[in-house]
Amino acid sequence: MAATQGGSIDLASMIELVIKQALTTMEIKIDLVAAHHILYGTYHEDYNAFSAYFDEWLEPIKSQPVGALKNYIDLELSSNRYLTEMGDVPYLVGSYSSFLTGVNFVNNRKDFVTRKFFNKFRKNPTRVQLSNASSRILNYWSSFETSYWELQLTQPNTDPLDSPPRRDSNTTNNFTAGECAVDFVYNLIKEYSFGGSGYILYTNNSNMRNSTYQTIALLMSLYQDEYDPAMLEDFSGLSLNALLQKITSDQKLRYRFNLLWKESEEVKASEAINAPVIPYWKYEPWFGYFMDKDYPWIYHTRLGWLYGKGTSQNNIWFYSENLGWFWTSQQTFNNPDIGDENQRFIFRVRRTSSGGWEGSWAILDLGLEGDPSSAAIIYEYGYVPLP
Repeated sequence: MAATQGGSIDLASMIELVIKQALTTMEIKIDLVAAHHILYGTYHEDYNAFSAYFDEWLEPIKSQPVGALKNYIDLELSSNRYLTEMGDVPYLVGSYSSFLTGVNFVNNRKDFVTRKFFNKFRKNPTRVQLSNASSRILNYWSSFETSYWELQLTQPNTDPLDSPPRRDSNTTNNFTAGECAVDFVYNLIKEYSFGGSGYILYTNNSNMRNSTYQTIALLMSLYQDEYDPAMLEDFSGLSLNALLQKITSDQKLRYRFNLLWKESEEVKASEAINAPVIPYWKYEPWFGYFMDKDYPWIYHTRLGWLYGKGTSQNNIWFYSENLGWFWTSQQTFNNPDIGDENQRFIFRVRRTSSGGWEGSWAILDLGLEGDPSSAAIIYEYGYVPLP
């Protein structure tokens, strides 16, 4: 099967356009994929679950990349789902008086860091990484409270009890889960470099953002309802260019753009009510039986392999190795003026000796069911040059 370049550009252009559109918002998609994984330890179960977040947060994050993403993180950390699955965010900072009454902020930070670190990297942090991450949290909180007692070398004052209320919620952001937890998750998402190192020591080579998270975001964007988390295994470890090349050649993606036959009646194995559907076999009253597994190629039981170009059954170009290029539509194909139930009406085109195109209306005999070689043009009305 081989179609000319002119015949294949329709689907290729469509896929290319969708990829370009997906890439324009890729950073935000990666943010949301990474956030979900770091918060819950899982990826979105399907495209609909992801798109609900994306549709809600696209414009806010575009307008305020840092503030809106942190708002999203805070809402998730405070959500019923998070509280049910993960429990309350522990108090990561608080008063010395609260510490004296049993609130161990050091252990709380280690517990929170360990859970988020494991969610992302699927392993526990080392002692050095725990200490480094705890220091990151404290140093960030010092930008709000420069004299915070855990950072002082002198005996702290016994300031009033808190924890509750959450000490790091008392800022202009008013994060329910607290500034420290939100910022920690934010930095795990973004993977910024800190003096040549990762946000947490010895994680600078993980680069999950531009590998795993990017791959999942792209797969969900392109495959949408056809996306399956198990697909990650087949597409992991590839550069962006290699990933795009593999995706665009994947028949499953191409089938997603099957607008011509998407709504066609599925063929069942028998006339029984509960009879199973025969995969990829379709039926159109005006067109007949065909198999569209290899879309844009289809196999027609009377015409053989056909390459279809179009998005509507009211305007279709077909290519056949036997018939060449021809145009038809749902209304045109079964022209009632022909008067023969085995004959169809098409507009056939061909190259001229000068390299241009010419076309003629023609009558096509479908031949025998199951014998595509018997299909033939039985009459042509006369070729005329095409503009």
